Amino acid sequence: FILAENAPHSKASLDQQISHYLKKLGPFFHKVQYLRTESLFIADGEVVKKMTIFKCWEYNGLEPTSHDIY
Repeated sequence: FILAENAPHSKASLDQQISHYLKKLGPFFHKVQYLRTESLFIADGEVVKKMTIFKCWEYNGLEPTSHDIY
């Protein structure tokens, strides 16, 4: 699973973000592991887009519940 985010969302605490996505992905896979975070775009010395990579094993077939967000 790869999460790509733009600034200012990318400025959230990395530890909080990792914990959040481990919890979100956990119900759908037997095992979820954070691998790394990489910068995708840097402008004027600041990261403006980054990706966070998680490795997921053994998808269990569950699907997220649909939310009417629009």
